[in-house]
Amino acid sequence: IETARLVLSMDPLKAAEMYERAATCTAKGGGSPREHFLKAASIFKDHAVNTYRKNPERSLQLLQKAAENFEKGGDRNAAIQCYSVGAEASLKREDYLSAVIFYGTAAQNFERHKEYRDAVKFYHKVAKLWDAQNVPENVAENYWRMAVCLSGLEEYEYSSQFFVKAAEKYQEAQETYKSAKSYEKAAAILEVQNEFLKAAHAYTKVAELVEILKNPDKLEEMYTKAAECYLKAGETRQAVEIHLQLTETFADDS
Repeated sequence: IETARLVLSMDPLKAAEMYERAATCTAKGGGSPREHFLKAASIFKDHAVNTYRKNPERSLQLLQKAAENFEKGGDRNAAIQCYSVGAEASLKREDYLSAVIFYGTAAQNFERHKEYRDAVKFYHKVAKLWDAQNVPENVAENYWRMAVCLSGLEEYEYSSQFFVKAAEKYQEAQETYKSAKSYEKAAAILEVQNEFLKAAHAYTKVAELVEILKNPDKLEEMYTKAAECYLKAGETRQAVEIHLQLTETFADDS
């Protein structure tokens, strides 16, 4: 702390580093590191603002450090503000990877604190950025997180929709196992919500994918669930066709 005070006017980043170390030592000694983390965060933030015009890349790195220290110091609002500002500044520079990191970190922060609505908003921003860069697997990962958060909000209709979106993007990325898992999540939610026809379609998609993965036990399980959902939806003919298809499949294997 004394070192930080001595060098603050000459070398503010060195002072911020000393406050970070003071916070770590205080925590190890059983004290509260909050004040020291917040001082470090404020210095990093001020320096990020002052250096943006001359060195925007370095400025964004400092803003990330500021956000991390604000979070450690318990000021989540300031941390989220840093993440948001960092993302917007990155977008202006067309630095999409940095924007993804800022938005993604904010989304994870919200999800950890069960603030699911804000988490969904930020995960969606990340998904759109990856979609623009044509990286379907990363789009799928963020759709999956959105679906999980929407389940936390008990918005099951939207949750199932985003599990399906994730499945489609995983399929585009040739991630067959993850696609099947996403469709199965959607199917389970739809079945609980008595959307039996939609659930049957989703279970059928899972079955088609696990057949590619050569998993006969899972194949039988998914086709059986699809048939049950078709029956509950009043689609008896579809249920019978699935049972016949299942019989033929295992007869061929034998």
